[in-house]
Amino acid sequence: MNSKRKKIFVFSIGLLAIAGGLLVFSGAKGKAAAEYETAVIGRSNIEETVSSSGKLQAVGTVNVLTQLTGTVEKVLVDFNDTVKKGQPLVELNTEMLKISLREMEAALTKARAQYEHAKLSYDNDRKLFERKLMSDFELHTSKTDMEVQRAALIQAETQYEKARLNIDEYAIILSPIDGIVLDRKVEKGETVVANSGSVTQLFILAENLDTMEIKGEVDELDISSIRPGMDVRFTVEAYPDKKFTGSVTQIRKVPVATDNVVNYTVIVTTRNPEGFLLPGMTANMEFIVMEKNDALVVPSSAFRFTPPEDIALAARRKMLEERLADKPAEERAAALKQFDENAKTAAAQAQAGSQVGGGLLSMPRLPGGGGRQTTAAASAGTSAASSETRRALWFQEAGGSLSFRTVRTGVVSGSNTELLDAGNIEGLAVIVRQK
Repeated sequence: MNSKRKKIFVFSIGLLAIAGGLLVFSGAKGKAAAEYETAVIGRSNIEETVSSSGKLQAVGTVNVLTQLTGTVEKVLVDFNDTVKKGQPLVELNTEMLKISLREMEAALTKARAQYEHAKLSYDNDRKLFERKLMSDFELHTSKTDMEVQRAALIQAETQYEKARLNIDEYAIILSPIDGIVLDRKVEKGETVVANSGSVTQLFILAENLDTMEIKGEVDELDISSIRPGMDVRFTVEAYPDKKFTGSVTQIRKVPVATDNVVNYTVIVTTRNPEGFLLPGMTANMEFIVMEKNDALVVPSSAFRFTPPEDIALAARRKMLEERLADKPAEERAAALKQFDENAKTAAAQAQAGSQVGGGLLSMPRLPGGGGRQTTAAASAGTSAASSETRRALWFQEAGGSLSFRTVRTGVVSGSNTELLDAGNIEGLAVIVRQK
């Protein structure tokens, strides 16, 4: 039951903000005839979740065993019965126990008589010793015999008490708690065994089913996001359209390794007043890590849109100019010159069908547009904004040209992404893909 984090990323805010103004490029004129699918940027509730699954189990489960070997005479409760603490559950046959009790009673009578005789003998020998008619050794021997007989009497009393207790207590197996019978594993006439490797389990009791627990496994990559008290939402296959809720009550620190995958056990507690949830059901859970209401969101697919290469190239150069705005003039000129040279080389290689070396893939990329900035110009362009991650959203202007705006992103949930520091773009139609 490995957990799987939904694709959720939180992008950090940096110390340097990139000037975000809406940029329009005349190079888009050749692409004005292209048609794009768009979506309106709006507000919605959004949340970050971690997914997992686990088994429902009753709280306070108790296994009822037998402390006595014998044959079952009566089974007094059945599945789903409600029981009280001290209520009889099973009665064992006591015929052999009664015979054993009579044997213990006879042994006790014998031990008591022997002790009384030994005590009387010692009292008599002590009087003889006081009259100098018996040696120290003889008196000590007489006393030792009395002590041995007293120990034998105590042992006989213990055996008798045990035999009596077996009949009065252990032959009638009682419920240790107030609860409900989840499982019955014994039938009339069966022989139950105690004090061995095959101890017989008679019943499984639960305190109640009003409160249930889910024992889930969370992946080591996600466990840092889980905390006690966190809200949890889950479903079960028996009621696929019904949402249940619970909360994290325990995070166990012992790792569980399966096929080189490390998980940690998380216990979730949930209320079950209607009795829909039953032990053993599989719960598909979502741990709610973060939840925001009325957040500005955009379809996540908008960040996967790739504009035509000439527009992207113009956008990257404009972004580089903005990033170098606070640099010395010589450094800006050198970086832009290197960028233009790379662009010419990339165009030549693209025309020749080559995609290696300083080709298109090595050109500086717009945030969120993929690719790595590997050239000198790219290094110069990113050094000023290395502390902030921004991504691009593309828009189509009235005349058909494309423009973009860079934004910071927050919570990613399902098909939507939260926008941070996005300026006044609510209500705009953002490009999702080309038709």
